[in-house]
Amino acid sequence: YPVSSLGIQWYHYTEPVALAADAPQGATTITLVHDPGLAVGEIVTVDEKTDPDLTMWNPDRSPPGNASRGWFGEYDRPIGQVMEVKAVHGTSISFTTPLHLGLLTRYAAHLVRLSNDPGGPVVPAVRYAGIEDLRVSGGEGGDGGGNIHLFAAAYSWVKDVESDRSSGSSVNLDGAFRCVLRDSYLHSTVDPNPGGAGYGVALDNYAADNLAENNVSWNFNKVLVMRTTGGGNVIGYNYMEDGWGAGYPTIVEDGLNASHMTTSHDELFEGNQSFNFD
Repeated sequence: YPVSSLGIQWYHYTEPVALAADAPQGATTITLVHDPGLAVGEIVTVDEKTDPDLTMWNPDRSPPGNASRGWFGEYDRPIGQVMEVKAVHGTSISFTTPLHLGLLTRYAAHLVRLSNDPGGPVVPAVRYAGIEDLRVSGGEGGDGGGNIHLFAAAYSWVKDVESDRSSGSSVNLDGAFRCVLRDSYLHSTVDPNPGGAGYGVALDNYAADNLAENNVSWNFNKVLVMRTTGGGNVIGYNYMEDGWGAGYPTIVEDGLNASHMTTSHDELFEGNQSFNFD
């Protein structure tokens, strides 16, 4: 059975709070128009509307108004990052990590807190939780389901796990912050087709500063996807092979890649064995 929903299903956010000034790349402090009641240690998201200098939408598949612009992030806000509040001094908010890309007020940059419901009460991220020494098989639900799914988790981990025969990601770090996937064997989807059911490792929804190290991801449609991730993620010393499609078995699929949804950025791949890097 699947082990899923470690954390909250965080496709919803509280009422956003706008940035009062531009925040440059590398900044660890932003200024808001008001403090919504942030707490030290809280996990939040900062993001902005499409910056045409950085993001190009497919005019046929994702024209203005199309729902696909809201997949794996807030609608039409493909640049964002999950961050942890370090200090609050009035409207000045400091974070434990720097901004991997700058955020601009002309693109309506804002901060949102996590919630289970649109505009609902704040729900804290799960912290310091782990899944270890376990085999999981047969998770269902397609994209958003699968075998192991960490929603809005921080400082959490998946270690020494075998995960197979999932319909949905084998392991998904979804809006995760400083989480770790390591020393695990992920393999053999039951649905080797595009659409999310046949993916090995997925990082989604502004996930930032996570680590995937010393894993095997084998026999999926795509062995790894990053969809609107927030930067600082490290994919290191993994073996990733045999990405294919049931309807196109002779066409090479994506291997190591930081793509499959705009606009992932500032990610590190090091020491992996794989194919077709995108």
